[in-house]
Amino acid sequence: MRRERKVSGNRDGTLAELDSVSATEIDTDAITLAKILDGSVVRSKISTTTVSLAGTVDANATTLITLNGYAFHPMIHTTAANSNILLTGHTTDQADPDIPAFGLVNETASDDETYDIDYRYTLAT
Repeated sequence: MRRERKVSGNRDGTLAELDSVSATEIDTDAITLAKILDGSVVRSKISTTTVSLAGTVDANATTLITLNGYAFHPMIHTTAANSNILLTGHTTDQADPDIPAFGLVNETASDDETYDIDYRYTLAT
């Protein structure tokens, strides 16, 4: 013998909202205590960390910078007020798209330039 349940609703045909769900309201085992205990619902989260790099680009030279995988856009700053450091693309043909890299070019013929790079990247959790 099949038992039918009547679902109560609002006059306009929409389902009524319940304040809470009790064991007597659910007899199909769709929701059980074991399914809603702590740790039974798996969800992931994104964690990040910060990295700081510093160095010098020699006069008339290029320094290649490789960031950690899945990095956010870095903040690049120099310590000189009139810096001549330019940003250039990665120089290898087989660069990994998940690991960003770029070059810092110093076009000054005689002065070394210092730089600081700060960025965040995602961690596996």
